[in-house]
Amino acid sequence: MDEQKEDYYGDDSSKKVGDFLLGFFGIWIVTYILFIIVASLSSVSIIASILYTPFSLILYIVLIVATLMIASSAGRRYIAIGFFASFLVPLLVFGACLILFSGFR
Repeated sequence: MDEQKEDYYGDDSSKKVGDFLLGFFGIWIVTYILFIIVASLSSVSIIASILYTPFSLILYIVLIVATLMIASSAGRRYIAIGFFASFLVPLLVFGACLILFSGFR
C-alpha cells in the first residue's frame, strides 16, 4: 500500500510542488469562500447570524480534518505539509519580528 502512495509522486518534483502549493494556499482560498457563504447566510436571517460564530468554527475544523484525511488517504502527503507550513510560516515571521524589534542581541 505504501508503494502505491510513493508511485503517485515518483521522480516528478512538479507534482510535489503543486501539492505543496495546493495545501499552502488552498486552505486559505477555501476558507475565504466558506466565510463569504456563511456571511451571506447570516445577513439573510437572524437565526443564521446567531449561529454564525459556532457554525464557522465547526466548519473550519471540519475543513481541516477533511483536508488532512483526504491528503493522507490519497498518499499526497505534500498537501498536508503545505497545510501545516501555511500556519507555521506566519508564526516564524512573527517570532523573527518580535526578536528583531525587542532588541535581542
